[in-house]
Amino acid sequence: MGPDRAAASSAGLRVPQGGTSGKQRRREIVDAIRYVVDTGCKWRALPSDFPPWRTCYNLMARWADVGTVGQIRDQLRKRIRREMG
Repeated sequence: MGPDRAAASSAGLRVPQGGTSGKQRRREIVDAIRYVVDTGCKWRALPSDFPPWRTCYNLMARWADVGTVGQIRDQLRKRIRREMG
């Protein structure tokens, strides 16, 4: 553990331990959600190069519960209508 990580850890801050960044991981989950929507496959049938299906499904379900999915849909609809004129 480097000096910056040790200092952050001793200060009680949560320090990510290698791997992909949270932002990249989130992108992989969004890509998996899009894959399910585009192909119509079942969550359990997600290819193994995506994060675990339960992780993807749970995030999508949380977003749906708080209205994020609807907001994304509405913004995409506005963009498409604006581009179409």
